[in-house]
Parts: sequence; structure tokens; C-alpha cells
Amino acid sequence: MPRPVKLTLNALALALVAALVGLFAWQQLRSGDTVAAVSDSGGQPLAPNFELEKLDGGTVSLAALRGRPVIVNFWATWCRPCKAESGELQRTYERYGPRGLVVLGVDTGDLRSDMAAFARKHDLTYPLLRKGAGVSGRWGITGVPETFFVNRRGRIVAHLSGGVNASDELKRSYDAGLRLLFPDA
Repeated sequence: MPRPVKLTLNALALALVAALVGLFAWQQLRSGDTVAAVSDSGGQPLAPNFELEKLDGGTVSLAALRGRPVIVNFWATWCRPCKAESGELQRTYERYGPRGLVVLGVDTGDLRSDMAAFARKHDLTYPLLRKGAGVSGRWGITGVPETFFVNRRGRIVAHLSGGVNASDELKRSYDAGLRLLFPDA
């Protein structure tokens, strides 16, 4: 009798492991849907909502910003291209903020103290959001930095993978994303 029970438990454990692996693979494939939808044929998927804690207190809900153009930048304090692009994001915020643009820096998992030091060192005044690691999967983030341009209807109109000023090509793509939000840019 002990032998059949052991086989049954082994089979059950194997089935459970297979189900978990399948679920993980499905989630990984599904998580890239946002990026793929933007990349394929110029799709404009609805930006996945989030509500995250701001570094300086309070929270930000992306859904509450509907009606305003938004740049969502996923970043980390240890990321060299993130450091290099922070000035460009700040200049964009200063230039287009009076016209309604919101720039959101979504940190992917750093400590509050590290984020605060980064913000001070780079003179950042746009909202920096904490605990974005869980959100990044729904957006299909594969690394940092990644930047999304969200129009007033809450639709992602452009995506940029890499530092916004890391090359001439990425800078042109960034400027093109801004023109989608502000045609007169």
C-alpha cells in the first residue's frame, strides 16, 4: 500500500510543478503584451493602471491623470543610462509641465533613501514613484530604463527601450514620442 501512495504523491507533485511552470510562462508571455501592442502596427493599448507611493509622500494613480499627457519612465538608481537620461526627463518636465505634461519616474525596487539621494544629486522635481516592481510586469518591462508616452485618452502611443539620450536614434525616438503628445513640439 505505501508504494501506490508514494507514486500518487510524486505524480501530484510533478503535476503541481508543471502547472506552476506553465503559469509562470503564461505570465511572462502575457506581461509583454503592452510593449508588443505598441510595437506591432503602431497599436495604442490602454495603459495599465497603477497607484504607487510618491517618494515625497502621497500616491499617484495613473487613471486619475486621464486627460493629461503622461510620460512613464521605469528606472533604477544603479542604472547608468537612467542617470544619464534623468536630466533630459527633467528638462522635458520643465518645458511641457506648464502645458499639462506629467512625467512619472517609476522606480523598480530601490530603497527610499537611495531614491532620495538620486533625486537630490540629479535635481529631479518630477514625481518619483516607489515600489514599481510589481507594476513593471504588467507593462512588459524587460529592463531599465524604459519610457512610455501616454496620451490624454490614457493610451500608450510610443515606447522607448533604453536611455532617452543614449544615442541619436533613441533621442529621435524620444522626440517623436513627444510630438505624439504635443504635435507642435
